[in-house]
Amino acid sequence: MINKNKKNFYIGLSMGSNSANETGVAILDRNFKIISLDKLHSMSDIEHYFDILPSKNDSIICASIPENPTMLNGKWKLMSSAYQLMRSNEHLLNNDKWADRFSTRGCDCYNKMKAEGVEIYRYDLYDLKTFLGLNSLYKDRTPADFKHLQSYIRYEFDLDDLPQNLLPVSELEAILGAYLSYVISNGDRNKDYCKKFEFKGIDVIGLKKIRKMYGENIKITL
Repeated sequence: MINKNKKNFYIGLSMGSNSANETGVAILDRNFKIISLDKLHSMSDIEHYFDILPSKNDSIICASIPENPTMLNGKWKLMSSAYQLMRSNEHLLNNDKWADRFSTRGCDCYNKMKAEGVEIYRYDLYDLKTFLGLNSLYKDRTPADFKHLQSYIRYEFDLDDLPQNLLPVSELEAILGAYLSYVISNGDRNKDYCKKFEFKGIDVIGLKKIRKMYGENIKITL
C-alpha cells in the first residue's frame, strides 16, 4: 500500500544506549538533501529537541532501538548455546534484564509523541546495516569502519552536501534512519519496507528493497 500522505521532512535518530553515548539526529528534506545534523546526549535533550521542532508533524521519524547496556556479553555467549536455551531454562533467570538485547531508553518519549499524532517508527540499526551491505571488512566501530560508512552514504545516497570531514558515527547512522523514513514515505508497504515486529507499542520497520536516490528520481534495485 502506498503512503498517500507524503511528508516533507525525514528524521533519523541513532539512539545511544545511555547519556554517555551520544544520540545522532539527521533531518533530510523531500529531495533527500541534508537540513540538519546534530548530537544529543540525555533524554531531556532529546525531549527538548522535539518540543521545539516546528516541523515534527510534517515529518516521519525513525529512531533506532539502542542496545541494552546491562547485557553481559561474555555470559550471554556462554549461556546462549543450543543446549542452554535462555527462556526455557529455569536456572537461568533474567535478573535485571541482563539477557534482553534491546534497551527501553526513550520509549516513554516516543510513545508520548505517537499519542500526539507524530508519525514515528523504530528500526534495528544492525539489521538495517546488514541489509544495505554495510558489514565492512574493517573492525567494527573504528575510524576505517566509519570512513567506509560515510563513503557509502555519500555515493549510494548521492549526498553531495555531506561534509568532507569525517562525521561522528552517530550522525552517519542517523542518516540511515532518515533514509528509512524516506522509503516509508515514498515506498510501498510490504514491497519496499515491512513491519518486522513491535517494540513497546511502536512498529519496528525494516527494508525489503533498496531505493537509490538520484535527485527526485528513484531507481529500484533488487
